[in-house]
Amino acid sequence: MRVYLGGGHEELMYDLGAMYRRLGYDVFEPGICGRFESKRGPRDPETTEDEAAHQRRIDDALRDYAAKVTTDHLVCFTARPTVFEHVMDAAGSSVEWVASRANFAHVILGTHAALFSHVIPTIWQFHGQQNARYDLAISEVCGRGGCVVCYCQQEADLFPGARLPVIHFGKNPQEWCGWTGEEESVFYVANSLAQRAEACHYQAFRDTMIPGKWWLAGENNERLGDRARRFRFDEFKQQMRNSRVFFALGTVPAPYTLAPIEAAMTGMPILTPWYRHPKECAPYALPDLLGAGCLVVSKPSQHAVEKVLGDGIIARRRREKLSRRAREAAVRLFSNERVDREWALLIKEWRG
Repeated sequence: MRVYLGGGHEELMYDLGAMYRRLGYDVFEPGICGRFESKRGPRDPETTEDEAAHQRRIDDALRDYAAKVTTDHLVCFTARPTVFEHVMDAAGSSVEWVASRANFAHVILGTHAALFSHVIPTIWQFHGQQNARYDLAISEVCGRGGCVVCYCQQEADLFPGARLPVIHFGKNPQEWCGWTGEEESVFYVANSLAQRAEACHYQAFRDTMIPGKWWLAGENNERLGDRARRFRFDEFKQQMRNSRVFFALGTVPAPYTLAPIEAAMTGMPILTPWYRHPKECAPYALPDLLGAGCLVVSKPSQHAVEKVLGDGIIARRRREKLSRRAREAAVRLFSNERVDREWALLIKEWRG
């Protein structure tokens, strides 16, 4: 059985590819070609130049569509031309070539769902970027025999009539572990934080960062100083073990993101405000998911963080309790053992 993986989120697609391989599937990911250093370490995928050339034709047609028609992943289902019509006109033979080499597709982008669901059975996995207006797009994909999967219950609740299945992101508890908190620092994670200030709660970062006691992991943050950097994957995991506290900035409209789940499973104490999301989006879910493993800060401030970061016995005991509860919740909800089993059952029921 062979699965075609679309692109759009490097870390998530890496995890999905690893999951399918654990389940015994052949993974076909022609958008990844040639040896390179990815966000998850070295990659040397077994992709031929011919396979990659077909994917490039498709990607070029998708970029052309975004430039000429719309960048909205929801509108692409109904605009004239639709993304399917546009890409088939420009690269139809490549779409059919790719589709003919897999049993089904697993995608996360709306453009890929709107395109590939016409030509191959398609799983469209939501990952926090959707809103209540996606009901028509869901109907279109499911109406062609596809399957739409939410990544948390708060997201599925946006579409009560669709009764969409829920499967969380999966992580390996043997990989994400070993927190010591030996370094008196707070760990933040966000890409392009200043450029995406409102969506990524830049002000919460400014209000809580303690001079000389913070790290910001992610891309395009250089303007924020030398403690903002793109960590190599091994460095990223080690810093999670070393820093005393993880402060979850959140990303509107996502109910939760990968980084705080990786941090919680590592055993980091998690701090976060309870961010408000727009009414048509799923509510912020991290405090509900982690429960007693997540300390909700009513007002982001250096003082609120220092009460957990400090060396006193009360702060230390609070960190130890948060660490234990965070890891327990993360292993229970997000472990690969559970998530792999849920995906295997869903695919079996869907594909027969």
